[in-house]
Amino acid sequence: MSRAFYHDHPDMLQLEAEVRDVRPGAVLVERSPFFPGGGGQLPDQGVLRWSGGVLPITGLERDERGLWHLFAGEALPSGNVTLEIEPAFRALMCELHTLAHVVNALVYTQFGGALLTGAQLNADATFRVDFDLPGADNDTLRALEAPLNEIIRRDLPVSSVFMPHDEAQAVPGLFRS
Repeated sequence: MSRAFYHDHPDMLQLEAEVRDVRPGAVLVERSPFFPGGGGQLPDQGVLRWSGGVLPITGLERDERGLWHLFAGEALPSGNVTLEIEPAFRALMCELHTLAHVVNALVYTQFGGALLTGAQLNADATFRVDFDLPGADNDTLRALEAPLNEIIRRDLPVSSVFMPHDEAQAVPGLFRS
């Protein structure tokens, strides 16, 4: 499976792409800047523009051929289309994703290697992370608020690096779920 376009171009929020296939309510394009969701993170929101109008993207489905962009209605876009990601929503998901990693690191450190068991980022700017913490003291959990807020106040730079799954699995402690 080839690497997703958004891994190499995370800041590209608008892209012209050739239509590869259509079916009622869905279009498959040659490449897409849309993140389809996963790992507790919601998919990107946005629209598909074409000569026949503008279609809000209602969902994304991946299959062996690529990423299908779903929309309401029976329109059948053809030729080239422009895919546009909603920038405020993408920024929100990025911020929540980063914050979830910070919380994960704090809990992992404070609770002797506690493992993440789930996460959910929400469109209302909230998120949830679940950990395996049998017998955890609630006061110790609440005490993580101060170091978390300190990290946020420091406004540290954030960067990302794509790492093939096999390489990432070889790094001890990188996967903590």
